[in-house]
Amino acid sequence: MVIIFDSFGVLLTKGLQSSIHKLTDVLERPEKEISSVYRKWELLYDRGEIDENTFWSNFNADLGTNVNGEILRNIILSSYRLKIETVALIKKMRTQFPVVMYTNYRKSWFDHLDNKYRLSELFDQVFISSETGFLKPDPKAFELVMHEYNVPPNQTILIDDEVPNIKSFNKLGGNGLLFTSAYEIEIKLRQLCNWPMVYDDYYSGILLRMSNGNLILQRRDINVNIENPGKLSVFGGRREGNENELQCVIRELEEETSIRALPDQLKMVFSCAFPSLNESWTLCHYYLLENVDVNAIYLQEGQNIEIWKPVNALKQSDLTIIPRILIQKLVHGSLGE
Repeated sequence: MVIIFDSFGVLLTKGLQSSIHKLTDVLERPEKEISSVYRKWELLYDRGEIDENTFWSNFNADLGTNVNGEILRNIILSSYRLKIETVALIKKMRTQFPVVMYTNYRKSWFDHLDNKYRLSELFDQVFISSETGFLKPDPKAFELVMHEYNVPPNQTILIDDEVPNIKSFNKLGGNGLLFTSAYEIEIKLRQLCNWPMVYDDYYSGILLRMSNGNLILQRRDINVNIENPGKLSVFGGRREGNENELQCVIRELEEETSIRALPDQLKMVFSCAFPSLNESWTLCHYYLLENVDVNAIYLQEGQNIEIWKPVNALKQSDLTIIPRILIQKLVHGSLGE
């Protein structure tokens, strides 16, 4: 099995998306206009058909601007951010399988990011479209990797955040996984690779929803000896002894809120895996309990409870990572799918 990772949107943030506000200030043009012109010329640049000077010259000409290309280049390159959870996932998968990157990008810019983040050290091989001449979703891009590793399509997996790339890969007979987060993809990768679901630790959490749709969240204790001290989160904890995930969440709920829930009242809505700093992984299961009466809660752990409309909870900068994904799915109507 060979695993192919995309770069931008998966391992790194997207450069244009991250830098667009700075570019509008410098270029004094609307975001949509900048994005349209940039996308128009980057296809040729990423295929290696034009060089950087031509790229910026055409870009400025279409916008009617005259900004030094080096300035624009530095704005974009400085905006990228590494997704450390994806780094952890790549390192884990590489202990068992060949892992490569295929990126629609230009070599000179990749070299800059490689020097900064040491990207190429994460992979067995890096394929860059400006060198190969093939841009995803062109099937030739994927066939190149398959040929290089002498594997049939059904022995390859693509992790990508662009739907057209996934569709093209699947049409070849490969296994395409649409990237939403490294936490969700980890479980799907294990299943595709037939890698036993054995983890370093196990956690069960619960999302409490009132009859009016508001969420009851926990403001965690300010204690350096616990995870996410002082942050906004859900109730839950790690398994003890021979508990299963359901027994764990029932116990944790009672210990933290005094609510005694029956098994049939709880709906398991989300599973993911979470990497720790020491590269261990915790399998997490999250449940939903509906129609909770806030007056029935006797808080026994945490600073206090907070009641939030889901959309407003997402605006809180200190909302912890996985609960944020949970609530996003709840807002978009995809929780439990």
